[in-house]
Amino acid sequence: MKRLALPGMTLGATSFLLPADYVPALRFAAPLCEDIALLLLECGAQGEYLPAAQDVDQMAAVLEATGSRLHVHLPTASDCSSAESTRRLVRAVRMAVARSAPLQPHSFVLHVDFACLRQHRTGKRRNRRMEPAMLTAEQRLRTRDALDQIADLLPDPRQLAIENLEGFCPDFWDQWLEDRPFSRCADIGHLWKDHENPVPWLERWLPRLRVIHLHGLRPRHTTPPFAVPVRSLSDFGPQPRDHGALDAMPTACIDAVMHRLWRSAYRGVLTLEVFSLTEFLRSRAVLLRSWKRYCHTETCHAPA
Repeated sequence: MKRLALPGMTLGATSFLLPADYVPALRFAAPLCEDIALLLLECGAQGEYLPAAQDVDQMAAVLEATGSRLHVHLPTASDCSSAESTRRLVRAVRMAVARSAPLQPHSFVLHVDFACLRQHRTGKRRNRRMEPAMLTAEQRLRTRDALDQIADLLPDPRQLAIENLEGFCPDFWDQWLEDRPFSRCADIGHLWKDHENPVPWLERWLPRLRVIHLHGLRPRHTTPPFAVPVRSLSDFGPQPRDHGALDAMPTACIDAVMHRLWRSAYRGVLTLEVFSLTEFLRSRAVLLRSWKRYCHTETCHAPA
């Protein structure tokens, strides 16, 4: 298949468009687009879930042959709720960074979900957004120390891209980033899932933005195609599923995000965070239609 691009920015795919082991999955995805998100979400106690050293050698050969580049999604199995969980987090990240080093990743996305906050979201508090003030002073300090330790593992601290999560206030990470050189990963799907307008957050984050995750929503108890056209985020109902194709999203939601990115000449990676080739192709088609609408209303300078 011909390499698939997106006007004006770098199009990326996940490393598991094909449900297979690391090497065959990367061999399938790498020819399709310029950038691959290598999902190292679990590493195991001794790194047994990470690609083996010989697998990494084969993956490096695939990247060289296809001309694609890669960034790493770091392990997600631990957080900074306790001293022990923080040690597990840093240890897991250390193993993932060391194992992927021969692949020369350009960025490392960090997704930290605080179990100590999630477990207290019950009853009337379920709809309350999680904020840093809900953490203890000790937990906030541990988080700062963990981020510094993780950044020290990387060639450049700017390669550490902190991802926003659903259920958290979008500005949750501000206090840890304001005096640090770390970058951001904007997950648009997470913002949509929380019925947030992503555009104001993109405008705040653009100076630090290295990676964008883009994926669509679908109602939790409905199987696509939907009987009723979706015109607003509220039409997806409570707690929608995410990581679906973009063709279920309202056109206005797609255009608001994409037109803002094209207007600002965003040059980072836009990763379609879906997990099948069919959903990847459908999502890219949605973005190409948005590009055509953009060109009807704006002066286009990006290549078609």
